[in-house]
Amino acid sequence: MFRKVVKSLVGNRVRKPLSLRRLQEEADVHKLFLLTSFHAQDEIADVGALTQLAATNSFEDKRIAVQKHLHTQVKNFASHLIQILGESAKQGQQGVVNNHVSTFSVAGASHID
Repeated sequence: MFRKVVKSLVGNRVRKPLSLRRLQEEADVHKLFLLTSFHAQDEIADVGALTQLAATNSFEDKRIAVQKHLHTQVKNFASHLIQILGESAKQGQQGVVNNHVSTFSVAGASHID
């Protein structure tokens, strides 16, 4: 899969050479696009369709999609946190916050301590 990514990045840029920094940025955005797109789908993601979508989208389109996906994830995390803190404030118990936060899952992390 890594070879396909490198070939797609290098193959499109034969006419216009890129600096190493720009090439690294494009590789990072490509990885983030795949990860955030996979996480953004509610049901089981089709990896083949995601890689095809990543290969056909331009760098700017991928960057915009990554920004939207990350914004949505942060917004969802914040709303869950506000809900947890709101429940804690209503009940007046600090233990509720600790129990909820320790079991909350964030993008691959099993828990937060």
